[in-house]
Amino acid sequence: MDLTRHQQHTYFMVSGIIAAVVREQFSDHIVLSDNTSLPLAEGLVVKRLGSGTRVTIAYSRDSGGGGEMVVQSVTRS
Repeated sequence: MDLTRHQQHTYFMVSGIIAAVVREQFSDHIVLSDNTSLPLAEGLVVKRLGSGTRVTIAYSRDSGGGGEMVVQSVTRS
């Protein structure tokens, strides 16, 4: 079940996919159980996830921000 929605149709190239456990969720980023903080892509809206939820995250690399991982989609695992 895809838990994300882009406010506008957006096409992106995925750099990688990770399986993780959510610790906290904010409107602009997700914090994983290992305390890694990942920013959400501009316009990405993620449905509310509870702490401990297992997810699969597709991410791209921010070319203008030093190659930082940017979440493009989140799917409950």
